[in-house]
Amino acid sequence: MTSSVSQAFDRSVSHDEFAQLAKRWKDYFKIDSSTNLEPDFMKLKEIILPDCLSIAHDNAAMADRYATFATNVALTFYPLHPWDLKILTALYTAAFISLDDQILDMRHDVQLFRTRLLRGESQPQASLALFARTLTQMEPHYGTFTMDLLVASTIESIASQGLESSGHVYHPDRISDDFSRYFRWMTGFAQPYGLFLPARHLFPDQPVETVEALLLGVMPEIAQLAHGINDVLSFYKESVVGPERANFIYMGAAKRGIAPLAMLEEFTWELFTSYEAVMRRLEVNPQLRDVFRLWIHGETLFHYIDPRYRLMEVELSG
Repeated sequence: MTSSVSQAFDRSVSHDEFAQLAKRWKDYFKIDSSTNLEPDFMKLKEIILPDCLSIAHDNAAMADRYATFATNVALTFYPLHPWDLKILTALYTAAFISLDDQILDMRHDVQLFRTRLLRGESQPQASLALFARTLTQMEPHYGTFTMDLLVASTIESIASQGLESSGHVYHPDRISDDFSRYFRWMTGFAQPYGLFLPARHLFPDQPVETVEALLLGVMPEIAQLAHGINDVLSFYKESVVGPERANFIYMGAAKRGIAPLAMLEEFTWELFTSYEAVMRRLEVNPQLRDVFRLWIHGETLFHYIDPRYRLMEVELSG
């Protein structure tokens, strides 16, 4: 019996199986993968490219990859945000993606990020310095509570990535049945991207504290959606054409005793259900509801158009 269960969640997901799932996502959120972000794409990319070159140590190809990714995030996730905030969001994203790539080379400085931030000291690593700079410059755009959570969640995510890169092995059955989800939340940057939603500019006639309070009530679902969309739509490049098995989908499949494809399907249903629940809850604030709707649509679209996720290789039409 144990052997058959183990074989179930060790089974790989085929290209065709994932293509069917990807089409379901595309249809549900009405995604047009031919969306053209020009002329804003090149304009924003050129603005952030110098910082991307700095964090990529003047590696032009790497800098271009960071700039492309970060620009796509800012334009798809936050279409209603003012231009200067799009720039800051793109720079924050460039820092995040470079940290993911280079953390093994900066583990000591990652451990000192919080200390240096609190002391007002410079961050010797360009990626960490960019985090500190963008957080400071975002201050006028958000309420005090949102900024407090942005700083706290950024520190937590950076620290957790440092822990994850330390070589320790973590398993989904360690103490808590839900360890895989908990640690995924710690190591990801989902909460900051949810906290970018209540920009003052978008709610000129409302106290920002009112918007923050409403958003806080659904933040667990928002963080789950932000992580979950990435967990499902990055699965193709990670585990269909890639060899990765230590990700949330495989760990979740092991925890539930089901095949990875079944985990993808179950988790997709859970995410769609959460999305609909948040949309209902935000009916009391149509502006925030629209900002949230566009954010979820944008994150989904982002995965279809950004080359990092390779979904252009998946035949979605049939």
